[in-house]
Amino acid sequence: MFRYERAIERISQRFRARSGWTKDGVPLKVGIHVRRGDIALRKQVDGGLIPAPSEYFMDAVRYVEAKNRSAVFFIVSDDYHYSRKLFAGYKFYVLPKKSAEEDMALMQLMEIVVTSAGTFSWWCGFSSQAKEVIYYKAWPRPNSDAAGRFPHDDYFPPTWTGL
Repeated sequence: MFRYERAIERISQRFRARSGWTKDGVPLKVGIHVRRGDIALRKQVDGGLIPAPSEYFMDAVRYVEAKNRSAVFFIVSDDYHYSRKLFAGYKFYVLPKKSAEEDMALMQLMEIVVTSAGTFSWWCGFSSQAKEVIYYKAWPRPNSDAAGRFPHDDYFPPTWTGL
């Protein structure tokens, strides 16, 4: 964990230098988990386990930035190339794929967590000490087989923000 904390602090310092941000302290650290891989397979989609669309992630970025312009975003994903294309700019750091344990550890250091689809992403949000957790509220697809297995009121804590 210590290794991640130092790396995040270095990235925050670079963000501060590039953006001209002069406030004391470090920028707000936002972790975004992007799951694409198996959840984008036809079998999963037909059953209602749909990947979060790019619009959701951009809505989450706008939502966070409306509250705090000093946010810096750390993205972990099973689809590095998709994420690099989607998250372009000096405020975004798309991290190369590591182990699930390292991705989870990184997400635990964030002040805001933006989840994607699936249980790994849910655990990133649930186990974090983040001030806020944002989730994709159209997951699973309404009226699907998966929606019956993952009722919103049971699956997503009421303190989380659905977008």
